[in-house]
Amino acid sequence: MTGDPIAARVAQWVHRVTWEDVPEWVRERSALHVLDCVGLAFACGRDDFAMAAARATSGD
Repeated sequence: MTGDPIAARVAQWVHRVTWEDVPEWVRERSALHVLDCVGLAFACGRDDFAMAAARATSGD
């Protein structure tokens, strides 16, 4: 792996890691972060900035 860009090394590690390799406290914390993201998505769904960003990235 010497000489590989850091992104390639990280990608190889991510490809090998399993859910069981991740400590339980990290899995629990990540679930809370996902819920936070979902809540924020719902909360700002009608915000002017969110609507403009959605239109700009929709490809229509």
